[in-house]
Amino acid sequence: MATTRTPTPEQAQVIQSDLEPGQVMVINAIAGSGKTSTLQMYVDAYPNKKFLYLAFGKAQADEAKQRFAKNAECRTTHSLAFRETGIPYAQNKAKGLGSEPRSKAVMEPLNITLPWMAHMTIATVSKYLQSADPEIATSHLPEHAQYKPVEDQVTVLKKARTLWRKMCDKKDVTVPMSHDGYLKLWQLECLRSGKVPRVFYEYDAILLDESQDTNPAVEAILARIIEEQSHAVVLVGDERQSIYQWRGAVNMMSRLGEKIDEAQIVGIKRSLTESFRYGPRAADVASKILSLGCQHKVKIIGRGKDEPNPNQASRCYLSRTNATLMDEALSTLSGNPHSVIHFAGTNAINRYDPTVPYKLNLIRSIFYYFADQQYLATDPTVKRFKDWTEILRHAKGGDNDQDAESVDKELGAAVKFVEKHGYQTPEILDLIVSRSGAPSQAIASFSTAHRAKGLEWDYVTVLDDFPKIGSEMERDENGELQIPDEQELNLLYVAVTRGRKWVDLNEDILEFVEMEFPHHFEELRPSNVLQRNKGRLSEESVTASV
Repeated sequence: MATTRTPTPEQAQVIQSDLEPGQVMVINAIAGSGKTSTLQMYVDAYPNKKFLYLAFGKAQADEAKQRFAKNAECRTTHSLAFRETGIPYAQNKAKGLGSEPRSKAVMEPLNITLPWMAHMTIATVSKYLQSADPEIATSHLPEHAQYKPVEDQVTVLKKARTLWRKMCDKKDVTVPMSHDGYLKLWQLECLRSGKVPRVFYEYDAILLDESQDTNPAVEAILARIIEEQSHAVVLVGDERQSIYQWRGAVNMMSRLGEKIDEAQIVGIKRSLTESFRYGPRAADVASKILSLGCQHKVKIIGRGKDEPNPNQASRCYLSRTNATLMDEALSTLSGNPHSVIHFAGTNAINRYDPTVPYKLNLIRSIFYYFADQQYLATDPTVKRFKDWTEILRHAKGGDNDQDAESVDKELGAAVKFVEKHGYQTPEILDLIVSRSGAPSQAIASFSTAHRAKGLEWDYVTVLDDFPKIGSEMERDENGELQIPDEQELNLLYVAVTRGRKWVDLNEDILEFVEMEFPHHFEELRPSNVLQRNKGRLSEESVTASV
């Protein structure tokens, strides 16, 4: 379906870039800039070329099929891999094909008697599948493996390798193959052969959407295509919406952008800086957040209209952590005792139950430790702890463990929730689940910023559990500002750009926007940081010589 919208000057630059095989175009498109519409117009401009559009998920691919012209095939990378390596597993009904194996299901086949070991084994394989590595190694052990003795870590590695062999064995029906598993097999096949997978030769050009969060296995395959110069490749996404590095994703567009700058590959870079989703206010907030730590200020243009007074419109509350979101949901239900609420990402199939996607069992399990009923805990992340004291140490930091990076944000928020509500915690969680329903019936929606990516509402409220960027921004022992982790800033940027009409900011962000930004920007500007560091080194050398 051809688009009739007149392209902006930035979009026109993209459309006019007729790429030859071996050339790469990286398009950095800010939130709401119409990147999918731009790709539509790009495909329309070259009707004699056949394009492969690779989407982040099946829902996005299905939507794209309705929007793109016939000379573009819209797929997910998993669907391509399925054709190459997944079909044999799907044909063996006894073996099964689906999600990753469950802990209980692998204990007998792997001769494991301890539930924590089964969970850690699966986590190791999962991390391996989200990598470009050829073999399972110590780097794939989950972070909490460090708390186990070395001999246990070695055992987990051996079990993980056995589990992966069993997953790959088409005749072994004790362990199923997973979707990420056959995608990994596809990448390994490409690695072994040193060739571009044959399925790509059906197309002239490849369009990769959401390339700021690319599976490393997919990146490895596309890197082979770029190295062989067999296709034109277009990567589109928003570098500052990269929020899944904790899950193993890589910012492929940023990496290739650097290679273009260094003339390591033949390519061009384009930008889309005008947002059609939101108005000038949200654009100003987003620009200031993205400017932190940059040499020059970022400028985003909001072409929408600011409408701060909500009437009959969709509203969503966004948080950094699940537990903070549950507190806000409870507050909303307390003021509206007979109403329904909705959690983004839930649907009619799972009866709009937020338990799994919003990790309510983690909160429940923490409660059982709080109530000295550890035996009732079911969440494997929580069950690795010995007692309530150990949970507190990891959630808040102990006397000798005050490093902010050592504190688990999600765990900390859950502990805070349990401490606040005490023995009413299970009852409160049951209430929230019972009142969750369809968005059409709900008085408000609730989502974490991670789950809100790609979604939008008329009015958004940003809750107060994001890293501080106002006057409470962290400072080091020398009193100098410590910019939050880039992924955390990216997540905040995602949150403030979800509202079509208005975004209500928490007090910290409001203070940052209205008062703190000018001197925060100057203090964190790289040239100024470098100058201060040089001055400090000079002082230290003088002191040492004296």
